[in-house]
Amino acid sequence: LVAGVDHYLENEDSLDWPMGLNVHMTTLSEAQWKQGMVDAGFENVQMHRVGLKDGFVGTLAMIGTKPQL
Repeated sequence: LVAGVDHYLENEDSLDWPMGLNVHMTTLSEAQWKQGMVDAGFENVQMHRVGLKDGFVGTLAMIGTKPQL
């Protein structure tokens, strides 16, 4: 699985999105996203921030593999 999120605790610019957009969002830290992947059974979980630039902390890219049966 590869997934990316921009709304996470360390991205302070995204913290007002739920109220500003009137959309429910759960705010998780980078560590909480990683633990969630592990708790869901993914292995080799990696977290990367991609697209970093001045004024943007990056999209949080999460990578994990499902266990072999």
